[in-house]
Amino acid sequence: MMDVLARSTGSVDGVVDNGGPDPLSGYMVVAADDKGTAVKIANGCPILENEGRIEVAELVEM
Repeated sequence: MMDVLARSTGSVDGVVDNGGPDPLSGYMVVAADDKGTAVKIANGCPILENEGRIEVAELVEM
């Protein structure tokens, strides 16, 4: 099982730490060396082209 730690939410307006108000509607797991790299990868998500939001969270095994 995985658990969510620190979260970041991003939109075309930038990145906000501590997540956001949007409920989870889908997810993708990516391998990255750190959260900053994961945010860079997530910025390529096509949902951002349509005013969508992304949330980046670190996962840890439990």
